[in-house]
Amino acid sequence: MPTHPNDHDTPVPPSARTAVRLVVVHDPRMEKFPEIDDVLARCGLTPNWIAPSRFPRRSATACGIALVGVAEQPTTHAAVLEDIRRLKIEGCTVLCYARGAGTWTLGVRCRLLLAGASHVFDTADPGFASDLRARLAELLAAAIERERENARLREQMHALGVIGSSAGITSMFRWIVSASAVSDLPVLIIGETGTGKELAARAIHRLDPRRHDRPFIAVNCGAISPALAESELFGHRRGAFTGAEHDRLGLIRAARGGVLFLDEVGDLDPNLQGKLLRVLQERRVLALGDEHEVPVDVRIIAATNRNLDEMVKRREFRSDLFHRLNVIAIRVPAMRERPEDVEPLVQHFLAQCAAGREGAVSASREFVDALRRVELPGNVRQLENVLRRAVVASKRGDQLRLSDLPPELWLELSRADGAASAGGGAAVTPESPGSAAPADRLSPLDPVAVLDATSWKLERALDLCEQQLLAAALGASSGNRSRAARLLGISPRCIFNKMRKYRLSA
Repeated sequence: MPTHPNDHDTPVPPSARTAVRLVVVHDPRMEKFPEIDDVLARCGLTPNWIAPSRFPRRSATACGIALVGVAEQPTTHAAVLEDIRRLKIEGCTVLCYARGAGTWTLGVRCRLLLAGASHVFDTADPGFASDLRARLAELLAAAIERERENARLREQMHALGVIGSSAGITSMFRWIVSASAVSDLPVLIIGETGTGKELAARAIHRLDPRRHDRPFIAVNCGAISPALAESELFGHRRGAFTGAEHDRLGLIRAARGGVLFLDEVGDLDPNLQGKLLRVLQERRVLALGDEHEVPVDVRIIAATNRNLDEMVKRREFRSDLFHRLNVIAIRVPAMRERPEDVEPLVQHFLAQCAAGREGAVSASREFVDALRRVELPGNVRQLENVLRRAVVASKRGDQLRLSDLPPELWLELSRADGAASAGGGAAVTPESPGSAAPADRLSPLDPVAVLDATSWKLERALDLCEQQLLAAALGASSGNRSRAARLLGISPRCIFNKMRKYRLSA
């Protein structure tokens, strides 16, 4: 086996084996198997050698690192580039190696990098083994540190009531940690109704090193009476208007030193948007009836379930205020984007319910699985309400089952299964979901053209067909996922997963 003067074993902590759970190696010529086996063994890693046609699917893989052998200089449409892209999408760090790669042109090596490779090794280099081992050691060390950081992050999340471990909720919390460190910048939290925008705002406040012990004042902009909104936010002097019998500080000054949370800021009266903009720009506030502005130290965190960008285009929201608020934008993911968080959320809410009653209540597997499959337009808030209703109706010590769900969710699950079972029947058209499509209206894909476009690889050809059919169904249903699911005879959850897989937008 080739050696190098600096070739030595790289000590790797045992925790590396959990930080990187699987190493995938693909080499069409298999000439480097013994050498790579030895390198991986010295790093404490066990390889999973696979053929090009047997790359793991997203649902089954736990890849951390993938080593890909390249037989020859790749052309723009080479199959190996598609293999690298797929591994990258699966979450792997891809390392390529090839004999003579160091003599390839920059353009050829860049094709591999553009496809998703992070490094290209030349196996003809005498230092190949030691260079590969050094790079693996770096990746393992980074993975171990990432695991430690994730553990610390999960502890912080749990302490602040942010429940879940999905990529979406973890990414959101990383933004919360970053935003909390910059005490003076406004934050815009975006998310659907019931996703937990106020919870995110409170987490920013509690992690803020300068403001965490100062007030957190929340106000729903859509619930304030337009006639009283200016006085509520900016305050007033006695006698400023009829009924103003006392001075009022106003919510902005009441939050001095802390955080003012403006929930549903898209509903804020247009006449007040200019005054709020001045508070953000000048850090000064003018109360009704006052002649002089007073300085104020307050952090503004705004939240909305509306598309402020579109509202700006329609002149329904001030563009200058939008850009002032949108300095740090944090998006709270919807429940349909984080189905893996359903179970920990169920456990969290059941633990809360148990605190106020005798006898603990648990959830059966069928109960949790059903909640994963249904649409929850009310997101976390709706999930909590469903659980509280089920707990109230259950007996002490009972386990929640499918029968404890509300009838509207039974109906949704029943319809989804009915649509799926009907999918094996005759072809249907969007205009008449229950009727067969006339043969002369069908426009089948050209199989030769599809195979040519996918290098005659059956699996990629099937993916291309599925992508086009899915896009057609979404177009026929005007982007309505539930309707597209009914047309195709699959569940709405399946529609969402396939849209994410192919990066389609509704």
